[in-house]
Amino acid sequence: MKSLYLIVLFIVITNCKSKKSFNEDAIVFSTFASNEKLELSVFKEIPDISVDGLLNYKDSLLIIRNAANTSDYHFTAFDLSKKTSVFDILESGRRDNEAVAFLSYGIYGNKLWVFDIVKNKFITSQITEDESGDDLPTNSISTFYYGIQPLNNTTFLGTGDYDSDYRAAIVDTRTNTVTRQIDSYSKDMSRGYKTAYESFLYLNPNRDKAILAARFTDRVQIINLKKERSTVLKGPYGFEPDLGFMTTNEGKEISYSNDQSKYAFVKGKTTTNYIYLLYSGNLQNGPNGHYGKTIHIYSWDGKPIKKLMLPDYILDFAISNDDSAIYTYNPNKKTLEFSTLSI
Repeated sequence: MKSLYLIVLFIVITNCKSKKSFNEDAIVFSTFASNEKLELSVFKEIPDISVDGLLNYKDSLLIIRNAANTSDYHFTAFDLSKKTSVFDILESGRRDNEAVAFLSYGIYGNKLWVFDIVKNKFITSQITEDESGDDLPTNSISTFYYGIQPLNNTTFLGTGDYDSDYRAAIVDTRTNTVTRQIDSYSKDMSRGYKTAYESFLYLNPNRDKAILAARFTDRVQIINLKKERSTVLKGPYGFEPDLGFMTTNEGKEISYSNDQSKYAFVKGKTTTNYIYLLYSGNLQNGPNGHYGKTIHIYSWDGKPIKKLMLPDYILDFAISNDDSAIYTYNPNKKTLEFSTLSI
């Protein structure tokens, strides 16, 4: 069969040392300091916008990521005081100042940024008319990273280079060179096992701490970028990735999901004080795989603070800068919803 010609499936027996390299120093916990059932009220029905993500811009705008192929623009700005969409951001396309497709995106100063995986570079778009010196280099990047976050105008943090011996790298985009590597894997770590712990990357607002939230296990790693120290949290459910392994026709080992693969974290946000992660716990192939009804809250020094239990599944959320409010998107009702927070 052609598919068997392209890939060769094989069983990987991972020894204890490899497993320990991910979890041996983890703080294992089974409960949060507190649990809260959060009540949400309808903030605005938005049936005409297909939402794929939310960002908070200075507590005045929600930047809505539009679902792929639903708009000529990748983002819509929603005014929180007016409760209406006000303008579009970043046109879809292959021309200059347009974007094709991206995994990583966010807000940097007064600009919205994406890392276009087709053009292989950062693309930015001004959110407001305020002048901004927060420009990011636009030259191509030589290495693929699953997660990318800009640290300043000239460097970014990249994670998910599974051919590297390190989990994270700081890269100078002017010269396309790695200036620092952080958190080494064990020497016998297989490439496929690295991919099994694939994680979403987020930064705190000061951009001196990072968090890796795993996709297929409830593992959270907080990295102090200045001190190059990590805190790993494992829990409260403690399940490991249920994945298979195979080699590609290029000879690279990767992991692959199956009918029993379960999502852990699907979205995340950060403030100066806390980390917020939307937890799924659902089978990847199930109807609610990419959605979650629970938000796990951690402090930046590695303490499990609170578990928020939501009444319905949400696709994404945004947090006010002072941690006093949450906005969520309910994909089934097509509504933005709101609640105050007390942490």
